[in-house]
Amino acid sequence: MTAAQDLNAPVRIPKNRVKSVAIIGAGASGSVAVDVFNKEGYDKIKVFERRGDVSGVWHLDSKVDEIPVAPGSNETKNDEQLEIPIELETQNEVFKPRSTVPRFIYTPAYENIRTNVPEHFMTFSDKPTWPGLDQPDVDPFTLRKYVDQYIQEYIEPNKEFLTLNTTLEKVDKDYSDPDSKFTLTLRTETNEKDSEGNLLDRWFKEKFDALVLANGHYHVPHIPYVEGLNKVIAKFPERVKYAKQFRHDPFYKDKTVLVVGGSASGIDISYVLTKVAKKVYRSQPTKSWEERQKQGRFVLLIDQQTELKPTITRYELNDKDEIIAHFEDGSIVSNPDYIIYGTGYDYSYPFLRHLFPDFSDEGVYLPHSFQHTFHIQDPLISTLGVPVGALSFRAFEYQSILISRFLSGKIALPSINEQYKWVHEREERIGKIRGYHRIGGENVVGYLQDLTELGGGVEQIDGTGRLFPIVTQEQVDEWAERKSKLVNKWEADVQGATQGIENL
Repeated sequence: MTAAQDLNAPVRIPKNRVKSVAIIGAGASGSVAVDVFNKEGYDKIKVFERRGDVSGVWHLDSKVDEIPVAPGSNETKNDEQLEIPIELETQNEVFKPRSTVPRFIYTPAYENIRTNVPEHFMTFSDKPTWPGLDQPDVDPFTLRKYVDQYIQEYIEPNKEFLTLNTTLEKVDKDYSDPDSKFTLTLRTETNEKDSEGNLLDRWFKEKFDALVLANGHYHVPHIPYVEGLNKVIAKFPERVKYAKQFRHDPFYKDKTVLVVGGSASGIDISYVLTKVAKKVYRSQPTKSWEERQKQGRFVLLIDQQTELKPTITRYELNDKDEIIAHFEDGSIVSNPDYIIYGTGYDYSYPFLRHLFPDFSDEGVYLPHSFQHTFHIQDPLISTLGVPVGALSFRAFEYQSILISRFLSGKIALPSINEQYKWVHEREERIGKIRGYHRIGGENVVGYLQDLTELGGGVEQIDGTGRLFPIVTQEQVDEWAERKSKLVNKWEADVQGATQGIENL
């Protein structure tokens, strides 16, 4: 956004202004974005994926390293920008010893997690079928491995645009020059070694007209501050885990486990542990019976299988070095074998902090994001996958089509003032909290219709690009009915197959 820009005028990109697009991330959202942009006909498209594989959070990492996140800290501390080699100021590329700074690349998936969302909403409109259903005669859901396979197959036709093992470390742009491009500083992990046998990273720069962030937000764990927790971690680091580290490991068998968190990961992990652990406690903020009912009958079922506890107020180590967890109702849990925190993740974009220090408000939400998609201060930066509860894959597709039409100059966005009006009304209604980006089942159709309307309607514009898919309330209601039937099955047989809760 430049100083001379009219804050009350529609925001439009001139046709042919954007010829090159960088997409960051090759998970589900990145895989559909590259297909959409390819069909729009941009001259240069590149997808940079920092892992050596695609499919994002649906890929299984069998082992996860320790996660250096201090309780009470946020993404600005935990996910710091790397120091850029000074040689890049005068050279096109530089090779440096492999960085050892944690980048939180491991996924939170574990074996046998299942989706509770049917194919129609967890596929894209041009490929609406998973590779397989593990229980086709029981329910219309599937295992993680089939979602992983689906994404790999979906991106395959566009693999020519993909660059793996490459992390975006910094974004620069000269906002005094209206024709300035984004200069990306990138780091590729290579197999080359220096004279001392150290693996080398290749640092280089590349310019693009537009930047699409499909890097997800399930990387940097958020751990709330609790008195005494740091002492517990210092004494027993192996006994305090984060949901991202959870795997269906046998060492939880016959153990006492305290799970902290009342959202998707905390609930799902609690359910898995009820099958193997001796005792499972689940701590979440105190809710009334009515509020807990709104979380769904599956959550109430979990409550029956675990001992529900209120918020933890402090931890202590007694004279026997036993861990004592104190709760706000005065109760305690003595010496759990493991404590698992499933308290969410921070939104983190370290590569943008020097340009936009508050791009993410301490990891809580994006305060300058219109429709959870366009960065108002510079709409040539857009984000995919930020909304929670928006039918994931289909929402990624809607967002990608909208972004592509805007960048091609086919449609305009509302004025900057109108965009901020949308933001401020949402802040007033929901709050500047982690739930800011939650859409929810009752609002999802309206949200997708809003994106379609902003994008000029379902049909192609000027005969190019992809059509918007159509999601109806009847389809959402059908999904809700199927989900209800699945919960009935769980209630009838709580020893059934592990069911995953996707954060929809």
